[in-house]
Amino acid sequence: MTKESFYLYMIECSNGKYYTGTTSNIERRWQEHQEGLGANYTRKYPPKKLVFVKEYQSIDIAREVEIKVKKWSQEKKKKLISGEWE
Repeated sequence: MTKESFYLYMIECSNGKYYTGTTSNIERRWQEHQEGLGANYTRKYPPKKLVFVKEYQSIDIAREVEIKVKKWSQEKKKKLISGEWE
């Protein structure tokens, strides 16, 4: 039996800000955002590129991290994306 993976991801949007989310299928979710079927934020500020993905074995942990990252400044998010922040 294969364990399901969950992903924390960040998208750079057309306004230069980062949208943060979680999903169990990163390819499908990215496609939804590109088609305007994702979050309200990415409908208002269309996605430019997927800039960060981290895999977790638990949706609870992925969502917990998502909540924390959403509160971070853009500068701190940039450091996470570039690998300067663990």
